[in-house]
Amino acid sequence: MKEIEEILRDLSQRDVIIPQQIEHRINYTLKTKQKNEIYYKIRKLVTTTITIVLVLLGTSGLVYGLTTVYEYFTQKTAVSGHSYNDEEDMEYMNEFYYKKITNFNDYLKYKEKMNDLIEMAEEDFKDNFLLIITSESSYMPGIYVYDMKADDNTLYIEIDRSKNDEEKREVLSVKISNKLDREHINIDRMRTIPKSDDYVPLEELPKDYSKEQAILDDCVVVHNSEVISNNKSRIEEFVENTRNNKEDFIRIVRTQEYPGFSNYNMCIFDIQYKNNEYITYIDQSRHDKSEYTYEIPAYYYTTFSRLILDSSQDTEGQDHKLLMLVNDFGENWAVVGYRD
Repeated sequence: MKEIEEILRDLSQRDVIIPQQIEHRINYTLKTKQKNEIYYKIRKLVTTTITIVLVLLGTSGLVYGLTTVYEYFTQKTAVSGHSYNDEEDMEYMNEFYYKKITNFNDYLKYKEKMNDLIEMAEEDFKDNFLLIITSESSYMPGIYVYDMKADDNTLYIEIDRSKNDEEKREVLSVKISNKLDREHINIDRMRTIPKSDDYVPLEELPKDYSKEQAILDDCVVVHNSEVISNNKSRIEEFVENTRNNKEDFIRIVRTQEYPGFSNYNMCIFDIQYKNNEYITYIDQSRHDKSEYTYEIPAYYYTTFSRLILDSSQDTEGQDHKLLMLVNDFGENWAVVGYRD
């Protein structure tokens, strides 16, 4: 680590460019004090010094597959000034719109609609294609490619966001080598799925998983707005721990039955507080979907910045609590409401 620090200090004196995917790795590699003193001074990084850093980080086991990937793509994120509707002719996947461009004429057409796309000349399209990506969610400004890999049929692209750019929706343009061109493209958020040694991963739970089994598994179980497990205080404990910036994990099982109907809904929430974020993974695979006119994903991943436990009274005058996740853009997710 000492050698890496010395090289980074040297780089801080140079006027060169640092790619975002390297920026992300360094961000997680260095301690907070080191980042303040070293990383934030690095504004640019030349290709030769990129190689040096990658070799050092790679041999230390801190970068996986980055050297190879960087050879095949470059990217640019810019503030979107276009009024053009992404749905007009772009593909949609996992809350992202994207357009693959393989020729210079189409590139010029999109460059008129979207300002500040990555610069490409006509000859560039002999060996490369362009991918334009925008986020449907206002919670994903400052998007960039975190990782990229391909199998025989599909190009997989993981998207993350810079927390330093949280004001405007932006357009990401990625110049990609034809060596990574595949028939299919899969775009999704970079995911850090919440995990706990105390619970079976959500996708491994049986389809007939019941509220009774959830109680035995020490989940907080809320059925028809009543906490039926004997660990109601666990919710308040989780809220208190996270307010004190203590890492914690909770699994909440919310079930609902409707008298006289066969409908039965179960949603399972894994919420992990880590690195000042509430990483949330939701299992909706047992949720009754007949009442919805749109597709509900079986599993849904997202992150939030705050957790609120609000107290009020219901229409019958009973004390009622609502656990809600919110982010800096005013978006929220009501996890569970229950009688106190």
